[in-house]
Amino acid sequence: MKIKNLTKRMVIITVAGMFTVVLSLGVTFVSVQKTKSGVPSLLAKNIVALANPEPLDTSYKPAPYPCAIYVGINGTLKLFGGTILKANGDGNVILNGARDCLSNGNSTCAPISCVEIYKALVGGC
Repeated sequence: MKIKNLTKRMVIITVAGMFTVVLSLGVTFVSVQKTKSGVPSLLAKNIVALANPEPLDTSYKPAPYPCAIYVGINGTLKLFGGTILKANGDGNVILNGARDCLSNGNSTCAPISCVEIYKALVGGC
């Protein structure tokens, strides 16, 4: 009797395990199929967007400004790559490259914040 019950349990556990594996493979296959079918339409939208470019807005004037990062009177700032900048007399390290975009100009412009400059120079982003 005990052997029969043990065999029955083993068969049930094996069938349940196989069912779980088949079900998980089926879910994975369906999700992969959905992902693959979504890519061509996204690619097509990008191609259409790039094929019909909008004219650039050239009515801006870039206005660069320095970024002051306080590190203390004797402080330093280590840049990505190993360069070390020393603080000025006020305890600031000055980084250049940030800019605002003002109106009434004749060029394109993308604003760049001090945070973006800091992340690029210090964090390597």
